[in-house]
Amino acid sequence: MVDDDEDGADGEVLTPAARRAAAGRLGRAGFGGGGRGAAGRGGGGASTLASMYAPPAGLMQRGSMQEAKDVATGLKRWLIVNVQSTEEFASHQINRDTWGHSAVQEVIKSNFVLWQTYAHADEGLRVATYYKLGVEVGGGGLPCILVLDPITGMKLKHWRGFVEPETLLVDLMAFLEDHPTPFAPIKRRPPALDDQPPPGSLAGGSAEDGDADLQKAIAASMRDGAIAPGGIIVDEDAAISAAVAASLAGPSVNGGAGGSKRASGGGTVPRSPAGKKVAATDKGKGKAPPEKPEAPLEPEAGATGTCAVAIRLPDGSRVQRRFLATDPLRAVHIFLAATVEGAHLKPFVLYTAMPPPVPLTETDKSLAELGLAGAVVVMKYKEE
Repeated sequence: MVDDDEDGADGEVLTPAARRAAAGRLGRAGFGGGGRGAAGRGGGGASTLASMYAPPAGLMQRGSMQEAKDVATGLKRWLIVNVQSTEEFASHQINRDTWGHSAVQEVIKSNFVLWQTYAHADEGLRVATYYKLGVEVGGGGLPCILVLDPITGMKLKHWRGFVEPETLLVDLMAFLEDHPTPFAPIKRRPPALDDQPPPGSLAGGSAEDGDADLQKAIAASMRDGAIAPGGIIVDEDAAISAAVAASLAGPSVNGGAGGSKRASGGGTVPRSPAGKKVAATDKGKGKAPPEKPEAPLEPEAGATGTCAVAIRLPDGSRVQRRFLATDPLRAVHIFLAATVEGAHLKPFVLYTAMPPPVPLTETDKSLAELGLAGAVVVMKYKEE
């Protein structure tokens, strides 16, 4: 929601009284018409103010909500429903700033169907009641933006009040990788009883093979540390228990001096000279894992030359941080490696948020040069 000090179109401060007056002028100009929207931008002698805050006629789907659902289903797109109130300035601001944003328009035209209605219209009341939006003016319920499955009508995402275009773009990214489908996902059937190994047999072979593997595992375990250098058995019971567990886990082969290797494809677990396991490093290559870097200092809010960058993380969450516009893109990489769990261990790439996503590989260029000052980027791990 916007507060009482929200700036107007030309930077002037709009008081509550001025907002109500503006809303009245918009209503008289035709903005507060029926559920299908009203006059387009700049049409039919409408005032400049009315055209500035008018609904996005070129972006909206005309007709009823059912017709909008049918169009979205046919195009295999998600349906965006925007319920507005002519008495809420945030509704006019969404028309001007959010639906008027060029990047938002491109994303919606390519991937969604937008339908807009008003809370005082019959269909708007039905939508607000069904989805429990709340239609009280000033009560925080309106305006509201919904993302619906056009086939089932299920609400997938919603926002209340004014939504910044950058925020909407980031949140809509999750819907670009999928589309509505009338077919339910096929679940795998549980394995049949005759697919299970017979009782009493060991996994991966017969009971006779298991006995042989057990003997080999016991012998290997005794070699690998159950016997002290002087020939004294340290813990025979523990060695046998470990060997039994290893035999049940699968057949094993000798992995060379100082260790054992699974035939099933598992990696070698290195052992110390005393026979104790030590931590494996970097897939057995002997390299220590990279250390987590320190996050660069964040500039103070309002400092000269600062900019904000929003990053959508692989888990779908979003983080925003201030940088200097002269900082290289590498600074964003370092920040993510230092603050995102596990990011310093796996290579990742940053992409533009606008579809189609473009990888940002020039890490030595500044954020200003790349046009990322105040932008949204997407973080994705590289495929291994």
